[in-house]
Amino acid sequence: IYNGVVDNALGVAGALEIARVISSLDRAPRRSILFVFTTAEEEGNLGSAYFLEHPPAPLPDLVADINIDGLAFLEAFNDVVGIGGELSELGEFLDRAVKPLGLTVAKSDNVMWGHEAFARSDQAAFAEAGVPSILISEGFDWESTNTADAVHRMWLWFETRYHTPRDDLQQPLNFDAARLHCQAVLSLMLMVADSPRAPQWRPGSSYAYERLLSRAGHDR
Repeated sequence: IYNGVVDNALGVAGALEIARVISSLDRAPRRSILFVFTTAEEEGNLGSAYFLEHPPAPLPDLVADINIDGLAFLEAFNDVVGIGGELSELGEFLDRAVKPLGLTVAKSDNVMWGHEAFARSDQAAFAEAGVPSILISEGFDWESTNTADAVHRMWLWFETRYHTPRDDLQQPLNFDAARLHCQAVLSLMLMVADSPRAPQWRPGSSYAYERLLSRAGHDR
């Protein structure tokens, strides 16, 4: 039995908790927030593709996709990585959103969370449909572990538990790290939802062209 506690029951639980917090706010954000739980990501983002083919609102009205693909679970951290943040203004939003949490934004050029990681999860499907997208991961500036050892611990998890029956509740889980990850995602979501100006793709991005096409088709 492949339990999938970290990949990705932890991410699903985090998204549900973020939804609970947002629904309990005294004041609703300026924009609506949709929580979408997709399936078959590793079969080619099939769930995301289906959602984007049958959106509850026109695609040009989808302001941003903030993806959760698992949560931090090894150790609390001091930085986050906005995978795909350099492609749109979501990177700048993220930088402002996590500062009150005492976090910084690291460059997404690490061996683990490099630029190619953007194409490996559901945010890629949203980007290809023209929706500015980002995936937030923890960085490797950990509280009690140096960067080299942090990367080693993460690689060790991938080598011994990722997509195996050992991704279960017997493994150590740092819920302080998971909570901090959720706080970073929540902060970004609320900032985007309340911003007078929606985040835009950066000039020259191929996804910006898809955004123009979807808006042109919607305006016909």
